[in-house]
Amino acid sequence: MKIDVRTQSEPNLGDIPLCLICDFAVGKIEKYLDDKANTTVIIDKVEKDCNILRNSWIGKCKNIVTEYGPKIIDLLESNESPKAVCAIIDLC
Repeated sequence: MKIDVRTQSEPNLGDIPLCLICDFAVGKIEKYLDDKANTTVIIDKVEKDCNILRNSWIGKCKNIVTEYGPKIIDLLESNESPKAVCAIIDLC
């Protein structure tokens, strides 16, 4: 099942909603942190979770997780709010 995380006000074509994809990844990372998984396991699981997104977003999601995953984990472990994390890494 593919999940469309696009809001009604977003354009249908062109821009990839990096902020929405980042929010998705942060939410998944936060869940796995609660499960006490290590960084490598978390990144692997979230990259697999990216596959539920629409096809045009899967690659960008995996890139975000690979590039920013460790930083996102550090920020969440430092008690940064999930909403703030994507802004801090300049994706929102």
